[in-house]
This record gives sequence, structure tokens and C-alpha cells, in this order.
Amino acid sequence: MGQIPGRNEIANMPFSKSDLKSLLDYLDRPNPPVCTHTFKETLEFLSEKNLDQSKVLPWLQENGAGCDCEVIFNVDDAWGEFVGRVYIDEDSEDIVVKPKESKPWWKFW
Repeated sequence: MGQIPGRNEIANMPFSKSDLKSLLDYLDRPNPPVCTHTFKETLEFLSEKNLDQSKVLPWLQENGAGCDCEVIFNVDDAWGEFVGRVYIDEDSEDIVVKPKESKPWWKFW
């Protein structure tokens, strides 16, 4: 699990925090198509949202993504908590929403 990104990393994001969350939610939706190991779904999302593909794709690649499924496995791991993604604890009988990783107590202030 990734750590919360630093100020410089956040400042260099080529799109908003909410756009990144929306992309991660879109790619991680129930019953998505099988990954073709391309950015097919990502490109469709970026086009639909009028986001600059020439800036976003290199940023995703710098953050470990080589295709749609790697956006979920790598970018979500590094940025998901920062953008407010939640994760269901599938081992519980109840639906429990929790962040991937707890923040140390001193980061709440």
C-alpha cells in the first residue's frame, strides 16, 4: 500500500483529485470489461470528461500504469486513499468500509 503523496506530487497532478477518483471508480466498477492491456477504458473516460490525454497518460505511466488494470493495481494503491476511495472488507459478514491503510494519529491534525 502506498503512502499519501507529498506536496510536489500533488502539485504535479495533471487533473483534479475528483477526476482521479472518478477515473479509479470508473475502472474499478462492477463487471468491467476484461483488460486488453491497453488504456482503452482510460482513454474513453478521459475523452468523455474532456481531460488532456497527452498529460494524464504520461502521469499514469509514471505512477506505475501500463494499461487499465494497472491503473487500478498501481495508481489506486498509491493515490486511492488521497482521493477518498474506500475499500470493502470482503472477509467480513458485514459491509465494512475502510481505507486501505490507516493514517498515523499525528496526520489527523
